[in-house]
Amino acid sequence: MPYIKILFASLLAMILIAGCQSKENNSLKIKMKSEAEQKEMLDTYTLDDYRKVFNHAISEADKLAGGDEQLRKWLIRTLAQEMYDETKLTEE
Repeated sequence: MPYIKILFASLLAMILIAGCQSKENNSLKIKMKSEAEQKEMLDTYTLDDYRKVFNHAISEADKLAGGDEQLRKWLIRTLAQEMYDETKLTEE
């Protein structure tokens, strides 16, 4: 019987402590380019821009893949898409 009381008190204490924790807003604010700027970039993005992004993705994938061809292909696709999105939409 005393074990049940200790268990119940411990459980109640954990619930109360967890419920009293403050919630922090740790969201990251990203300054996006305006629609007009994005449209201008879309209209002026050239084949050379795509090649630069793709070549950079290939060099990074070669460093990270370690000889695994499937991983290399996945890394190239992922890195190229990430770099394209990064240069396309954000101010940074």
